[in-house]
Amino acid sequence: MKILILLLVFTVAGLPARGAAVFPGAIPDPATFDPSEAVTPNVSQIFTDFPGFSSMSIDDLAVAATQRRIVNVTTLLRAQGGFPSFQEVTGYQVSVFSDPAAAGAGLEGDIASVLLAPGAGVSVIPFAPAISDEYGLVSLNLDILLPTAGTYWLGVAPVAASTVAGQFFTHNSPSGIPASPGNARFANPGGGFAVGPLTLIGAELAQEVVLIPEPAAGLLLIVAALAGFHRRRPVLPH
Repeated sequence: MKILILLLVFTVAGLPARGAAVFPGAIPDPATFDPSEAVTPNVSQIFTDFPGFSSMSIDDLAVAATQRRIVNVTTLLRAQGGFPSFQEVTGYQVSVFSDPAAAGAGLEGDIASVLLAPGAGVSVIPFAPAISDEYGLVSLNLDILLPTAGTYWLGVAPVAASTVAGQFFTHNSPSGIPASPGNARFANPGGGFAVGPLTLIGAELAQEVVLIPEPAAGLLLIVAALAGFHRRRPVLPH
């Protein structure tokens, strides 16, 4: 019985990877990417030297009841300023909000906020570099459990000083990919950009989110029931 329970536990543990889902799938194709596409006002950066300018570009994420754990976020970031920008980043903040207005009030997500150090589950792949700007496809490994099904808002912001790293943008998805209306917002709670705390961008962000099922409730109940049955089983006389 103990062996059976352990096998079931390992089976449950292995299920999420097989049920992974990717949303919204808006990363551009490197072969057709046009670096001249405008990204303003998609600024997304925690400015360590000018906190009033700290901002985050966020996009909506529709989550089903069976896909509630975020395990990875990948986004295309553009750094302006002519510096070796990605080498100067001290961290990447991922925030999840229940509503865009929450981002306008503060960049710490009311659902979740995670700060990852470079190298700690973070990879940066050079992407379509230009002469004056630097692009990086940034992949962040996470473990964020969303409380319920519904629509959330998610953003990624590098942490860096403007004096050494210029200014970071979350790039738009290429024109027409996806074809849905652009719902992204630009949040600047400190008001440094003088456009208000929350602005409609009118584009989709080049951002993918990988979710897995959570929890595998049915099998977990079976495991618990079997474990309980094993504990309650009477000892027969010899």
